[in-house]
Amino acid sequence: MRDKLEDANKDYYEKLLTYIRTVEFFYDEDEIESLLYAILSDIVLAQEHGEAAADYLGRDPKEMADSLISKLEKPKFQTKLKLSGYIVGISLFFS
Repeated sequence: MRDKLEDANKDYYEKLLTYIRTVEFFYDEDEIESLLYAILSDIVLAQEHGEAAADYLGRDPKEMADSLISKLEKPKFQTKLKLSGYIVGISLFFS
């Protein structure tokens, strides 16, 4: 679906995608992917109606991403602990 996007809308979506993917480790991957697909679908639909992604979703992709992320289910403590363990393990391995 990204191939259908005009350059400005593609740039907006890719920025939004980058911001959301940076927190993907802390949230349910399926929930994140569903969210990204819904956003992409909305942008394509808005584009078909002559509307730019920035006008439809807001001028700042990072602000929009933060707003969407805040509505996701909070990550569980075990998930945070496991991720922290991975980071420490990898750091110790390379040390």
